[in-house]
Amino acid sequence: MRDKTQDDKQNLQQTATEAVSEADTIEQDAPVVAAAPKRKLAGMQILAIFIIILALIMFALPFVNSALIKRYSQLNLNAITASELQRNQQNDAHVAFEDIEEIGIINIWPWLNKYDRDNIVGLLNFPSLDIKLPIFNSASNENLLAGVATLKPEQKMGQGNYTISGHRARGKGVLLHNLMDAEIGSVVKLSDKEKIYIYRVVDALQVENEAVHMLDDAQMEKYGNKPLLSIMTCHFGKSTSRWFVIASLEEIVDYSDAEFNRPD
Repeated sequence: MRDKTQDDKQNLQQTATEAVSEADTIEQDAPVVAAAPKRKLAGMQILAIFIIILALIMFALPFVNSALIKRYSQLNLNAITASELQRNQQNDAHVAFEDIEEIGIINIWPWLNKYDRDNIVGLLNFPSLDIKLPIFNSASNENLLAGVATLKPEQKMGQGNYTISGHRARGKGVLLHNLMDAEIGSVVKLSDKEKIYIYRVVDALQVENEAVHMLDDAQMEKYGNKPLLSIMTCHFGKSTSRWFVIASLEEIVDYSDAEFNRPD
């Protein structure tokens, strides 16, 4: 007769073997079960990193754009000659401001440093605001990233209501950003490199977009019938308004780099 103890030992060994085998099977299958949640977690982490990087880029772009605009608007005005300016004044002017787009985050890149030098007809210097820019006789997205543009055709410095406009870009010292800081009595200079036209600020005001009368020569009647310089830009935070700085002509002197660039 077979020893029961021996049979019990054999049964126990078989049971243990089956348990170990089942445990190995479970252990082998576990990574397969856990792999899907791990892949999902990794995907979410990658997406989160991408969103953070995108947010940082969107935050930094306006500052990068301002730096680029400032760099490319700082032309060497001393290198522009009087004969070049006189020749450019004979070129056809384009003043269709309806074609001009607002400065955005991305849209300016194709326009940077693409201004037309043949459109430069004069120079603007607003010493107290650190504004020194070329004046273009044609408004284009490219030109307005490098300077200001005349608002009426065939204007002459020192005559009538000489009107110019430009972007109020982000960042101090970028294009006309500082214009809203203009103070009554400040000196503003225009030049065609033959003469310097010295104006003094007499008014600064906010107007609605439709206030086209601000461009008329009749505005001189409000300021002692003196020739005017009217500088227009966007009003900060109000897309339906424009900001004007009005200056009246004080004197006309012969051009020299020292006089034009002299701080007042």
